[in-house]
Amino acid sequence: MKFKHAISILFLSATITACSSDGLSDLREFTKNTHKERKPRVDPIPEVKLYEKFAYTAHKLPDPFSWENLRNTRITAKASDGEGLQPDLTRPKEALEEYPLDALTMVGTLERRKVIWGVIRVASADGEMHRVKVGNHMGRNFGMITEITEDKIVLVELVRSSLGDWIEREAAIKLRE
Repeated sequence: MKFKHAISILFLSATITACSSDGLSDLREFTKNTHKERKPRVDPIPEVKLYEKFAYTAHKLPDPFSWENLRNTRITAKASDGEGLQPDLTRPKEALEEYPLDALTMVGTLERRKVIWGVIRVASADGEMHRVKVGNHMGRNFGMITEITEDKIVLVELVRSSLGDWIEREAAIKLRE
């Protein structure tokens, strides 16, 4: 029994000795010596740009966010003594004045008794159709139709300028192909 004990202790110590050497000593030596002469490279700190001063001089210009420029132009026409352009707020609104121009599409023209009518489709769920002629109004900016051709409807809108005056602006709705 002592002999078996001695052999098992000898076998156990041989196993432990064999496991203690992992065979990587040459790899450790290689990695230790490979980068011995090499120094790490550090990028230089980027140059900081100096702050450039800016003098704000637009305080003399009209404020684009003033209450006068933000008011709803359909309701608040500038009180006038008869001078200059101004929308007629007493006239009854037509059906196509509820929609912005980009919600309206020209889909064709009709001619009846030498009067040319434009056919307009409203971009809505039901896609309702309307016919218009020169003199009718459409769009939210008091637009009045001035010309109807086979490929477009031309209208003149009344909009507020940055100074609060009413100015005319030409717009067109082209035929959708």
